[in-house]
Amino acid sequence: MSSISKLPWVSLGMMILTYGIFGWLTSASHLSLWFGFFYIGVVITLLTMPLRYLHTKLDDWLRSKLRSLISLIGAAFFLVIVFTWIEISTRILVLSAAALLVRIDLIAQGFSKIQIFFILTIAAFGGYGGAVLIHNYLAIAKPIEITLLW
Repeated sequence: MSSISKLPWVSLGMMILTYGIFGWLTSASHLSLWFGFFYIGVVITLLTMPLRYLHTKLDDWLRSKLRSLISLIGAAFFLVIVFTWIEISTRILVLSAAALLVRIDLIAQGFSKIQIFFILTIAAFGGYGGAVLIHNYLAIAKPIEITLLW
């Protein structure tokens, strides 16, 4: 069975659609397009990073009581930011959930970590960039005028 036929097309399509909507909204709101590319890069990197590495770094960081207190205060501040900007937080959560769903499906299909990284990257940037290009093309194109004959 080829790798193309093993792809989880339903979850991959939902991810492309989700990132496409994000690209459309980013382009329509005149935010910097680099914000979207940066965010997608960070999310995909975090989702494909080995958890063993993260666990080791967090374990080393939280061994001290002072560092634990700083982490607790930082987490509380982060939650205040999340609840203050709930609209942005929900977009981030939906984008992360879509990518995580595809990642889980790809792991279940037996893809390697590097293949998962490249598939997620291509799907995310493809959906985002495609929607930005389509939105910009439609914004530049002249609207079709319908004239009535009477």
